[in-house]
Amino acid sequence: MGVWFASYFRERGYEVSISDIRLDEARAIAESIGVDMVEENHDVVRDADLVLLSIPIRGIPEVIGEVAPYLKDGAILMDIASLKSDSVDALRKIKQEIRPVSVHPLFGPSAEGIEGATIVVIPVADPGSEAEVANRVFRGAKIVVCQADGHDRAMATVLGLSYFLNLSFVGALEGEDLSLLKELSGTTFTVQYALAQSVVNEDPWLIRSLLSENEFFKDKLDGFLSHAKRLREMILEEPNSFTARIEGMKEFMREDPDYLKADELRLRVFEAIDAFRAS
Repeated sequence: MGVWFASYFRERGYEVSISDIRLDEARAIAESIGVDMVEENHDVVRDADLVLLSIPIRGIPEVIGEVAPYLKDGAILMDIASLKSDSVDALRKIKQEIRPVSVHPLFGPSAEGIEGATIVVIPVADPGSEAEVANRVFRGAKIVVCQADGHDRAMATVLGLSYFLNLSFVGALEGEDLSLLKELSGTTFTVQYALAQSVVNEDPWLIRSLLSENEFFKDKLDGFLSHAKRLREMILEEPNSFTARIEGMKEFMREDPDYLKADELRLRVFEAIDAFRAS
């Protein structure tokens, strides 16, 4: 995402400089997108109005502590980590003259633009001011404010469980004839297969961080495995119980007003995938 945001700011007329411990890679990226590259973190942040941290989740607190003393008064220090408890704690420790902003963009580097995209703002010191900064910097995005604890709990499901499900799906496909499966697939498999491929294609270190560093994910995973085991028992041994369980799931899903549109949505996604593959 660092490359995406560097390009985003450059395209809007900002002077952009990047820094990374992978110096050769950073130089190549800087040259390819037309921005400056600075070797040391403390040098790249000195005169910046906005410093955006796009680094592995575990390293966020350390880098915040490293660069914060070099920022000028009034500068914005922003992290875009997918998990927030540690980064928000670190941002609350920096000097008051710096404006901390913690955001989580709910889109990936394949996004074509910011318009309509969702960006979560996690309050650090002044929720109203921080949301205003996000609205100004990411004009056109949908800004949602959420506390760190609630955000990370939600990410255990939204990211953690979703990624685990898709990794498990791909694991179950190993040894299958993928060409035949695609040829015989309908809407459900086609949509699921495309989603699983996109997940497996992501950085394995990022996936591991999302699954292992979220304190709420273990309970979510244990709950999922327990439900999966119970469903297996119903399918093999208790068909009437299975039917009743599905009816219960339907009742739960009806709490979502978009539930009745689900079949149409699945079809539209399938059609979009089919058209994209044919293009």
